Amino acid sequence: MNNMTNNRILIEDLRSIADGLTERERSALSGRSILITGFAGSLGFMLVQFFAEYGQTFGVKRIYVLDNYILENPNGFTQ
Repeated sequence: MNNMTNNRILIEDLRSIADGLTERERSALSGRSILITGFAGSLGFMLVQFFAEYGQTFGVKRIYVLDNYILENPNGFTQ
């Protein structure tokens, strides 16, 4: 898992979410493009991590992220 490999809790949480998806939910992601707004915030950051790790497994075509950094840059992303 990209730069989060040493975060065991995050890895377990993402795996739990992925394992909890139904077949219908998984198939709904196949071939889709995902837009995540507010990706520099806590929830957006976790969504990016999830789709970076499991997007290909679920057949996600592309992941787009967008943030206006109105609350500065909490997770160290560069603009």
